[in-house]
Amino acid sequence: MHEDAFRQALRQRLDGVRFPEESRLQVLTQIKGEPKVKKKLSLGLILAFALILITLTVLAATQTGLLQYLVGSPEKASQELVGSVQPLDVEATADNIHVKLTGTAYDGEKLVISWETENLNPDQRAMLSVKSVTAGEKTVWPNYTNLSETWLPYIFGLQEEGFDRHHLKGGMVGLVKGDEKLTGQVPVKVEIAVQRPAGPLVVVDDTLFDKENDDEESRAYHLKTRALIESFGIMIAKKEEQDPEAWFKKGYIPVDAGGNLLVPEGTVTGLFDNAYPGRMEVSAVIPLNFTLDADKGLSFVRDLSDGKDIKMDGFTVRVNTLRITPLTTRLNIHLIPEENSREQARVLHDRYTSILPTAGGKNLAYSDMEYEYGTRIVQLPDGQWVAESNTLLPGVSAFPDSVTLSPRWSFPDNMREDGISQEDMKLIEEFEKVLVFKVK
Repeated sequence: MHEDAFRQALRQRLDGVRFPEESRLQVLTQIKGEPKVKKKLSLGLILAFALILITLTVLAATQTGLLQYLVGSPEKASQELVGSVQPLDVEATADNIHVKLTGTAYDGEKLVISWETENLNPDQRAMLSVKSVTAGEKTVWPNYTNLSETWLPYIFGLQEEGFDRHHLKGGMVGLVKGDEKLTGQVPVKVEIAVQRPAGPLVVVDDTLFDKENDDEESRAYHLKTRALIESFGIMIAKKEEQDPEAWFKKGYIPVDAGGNLLVPEGTVTGLFDNAYPGRMEVSAVIPLNFTLDADKGLSFVRDLSDGKDIKMDGFTVRVNTLRITPLTTRLNIHLIPEENSREQARVLHDRYTSILPTAGGKNLAYSDMEYEYGTRIVQLPDGQWVAESNTLLPGVSAFPDSVTLSPRWSFPDNMREDGISQEDMKLIEEFEKVLVFKVK
C-alpha cells in the first residue's frame, strides 16, 4: 500500500479511536521498514491496528477465523468456529437492494451474522447500514459491520483486484445486551436501512492532490487515484475548492476519498443513525427474521472460572470470569490484598498488571485481531480494595489443554514485558504455577 493511502486510512477510517500523530508515525515507520521504535504499544494503537486490518483489506481472503467465515470461506476457519455456526438461507429485496443472510454464530456474548448484499441497479448509488438487531427481547449492539460505505467511492475498495462493489459478502459482529445468556430457540430480527444520496456526489479531499515536497511516485499515485474515482462518474472538487459546506449549499453531497459523508462540524452521528439530514435519505428498510439455535453456540463455550478464591502469599485471587470460545476470550480477575487498603491494592496492581490468559507462556491460538484491556484500583461495595484486570481478546481457533494466567504479559508481542525486577519475576512465576486451569 502506498504511504499516502495509508495516511488517508489513519485519518479517515479510525473514528472513535484515540490515535495520536505520534502513534500514526510509529505505524508508518514500521510499514516503511525503518528502524523500529522501542515503545510499548498503547491501547489506542492496538485498537487502530485492529481496525486497519479490517478496513484496509476489505475483508481480504488472507484473514483467518471469524472474518474468513464472514466473507464466505468457512473452509479456512477453525473447526470450532465452523462447528458452532448455524447456516441460514434468509433473503429479502427492497428498492433494488437484495440482502441474503447466510449464517450466524453465538457464544453467550457475541452474535455474528454473515450476509451477501447486491445492488440490482448499480447506476443508482446507495449506502447500507444496520438499523437494528434484536435477539428475543434483547438488543444487539453491532461493533463491526461491513455495510457502512457500501457503493460509495471507497478508493481502497475500488483498487482491490477482483472486488465487486455492488455484490458484497461480509457480516456483523455484535454484543448482546444483558448479563443472562440466550438459550434455546431465539427469534432474531435484523433491519437493514437503504440510504440514497439526496444529490450528486462530490469528493472533497485535499489528500488527493500533490503537496509541495511530494516525490514523483506520490504525484503519480495522486493522479491515478483521481482518475480511478472519476472513472466511476464521481466528481472531484478542485484543490482550491475544498469547503464541503459550499458544495452542500450548491446541492451536492460531499464525501471524502474514503467514501465517508462530510457532515457539519459538531454533528453527532452513530451506528444507528440512518439518515444525515439533507445528505442521505432512507429509501427503504429491509427486514430479515430467523431463529437462532443459541444452545448450539453455547456448546462450544469453555467456562473455566469455578468461583473459588485462590489463596496466595499476602493476597487472594478471585477469578470472576475466564471464558474461551471460537468468538471471544474474556477474563475478569480481582487481586484482593490481606491488608484492606488502596496502597496494598496498588502494590498488587503494579506487580501483576497485564494478567492475560496464555497457553503455558504463549498466546492462545487466536483467530482474529481484537484487544480491549483495562486495569484499575477499585473499592468494591463491601469496602474491599482490589486490583482489577478486565480483558477481551479474540476467540480461539483451537482449544488448549490448559490456560495459564500470566502477569505482565504483552499480547501484541506474545511475550513477557521488559523491565521486570528479579524479585517480582519470582513472585510472577509462583503466581503462574498456581493459576492454571484445565480446559474441559
